[in-house]
Amino acid sequence: ILLGQGMHNDAVADIERLGLPLVVWGAVRPDSRHVVVGSDNRDGGVLAADRMELLGRKRLVFLGDTEHAEVADRHEGFTSRLLDNGATLLGTVPCEFSFVAGHDAMQELLNQHGNQIDGVFASNDAIAMGAIRALAEVGRRIPRDVAVIGFDDSQSASFFVPALTTVRQHWNEGGRLLARKALAAIQGEHAESEEMPVELIVRSS
Repeated sequence: ILLGQGMHNDAVADIERLGLPLVVWGAVRPDSRHVVVGSDNRDGGVLAADRMELLGRKRLVFLGDTEHAEVADRHEGFTSRLLDNGATLLGTVPCEFSFVAGHDAMQELLNQHGNQIDGVFASNDAIAMGAIRALAEVGRRIPRDVAVIGFDDSQSASFFVPALTTVRQHWNEGGRLLARKALAAIQGEHAESEEMPVELIVRSS
């Protein structure tokens, strides 16, 4: 079982060369040579864009490294839907999955676009929290001035101030699916890739 598909492409290739049973948590693709379990990342992006539309937010930014397949799907779903909704993507800044990276990426976007930005979609919760910190440092109020949405629904999301609106991945069910499919592969049974639904958890950001 390999977690973090986007960060371990070399490991995937090595395991495939050895002919070992392999199940990966990541982005589900029709042409994958191995079994993949993952969330419907594209739909997560669509949910975030629709929430921004409901809030009347039209000048949006995205934080995350689209070199990661899962993040690329989140970005694609978000950008395609926001354009359908008549909103504008002011910018995308690649960044690592961390609070500091989110803070720095948000600072970069604020330097470029200032108070034009009224909505932020971050590719994980830590990035979203860092972005909120950067926005607060320049006096931008969350969510009155800028709405922020994360991704994951990590344990800290509901305790952060303001409590973070986020796209929830169903980690427990994902873990069970990974284990079942890995066991099937070890036993020589057929196992198929599977994409799990996500849901928007609306809180205070």
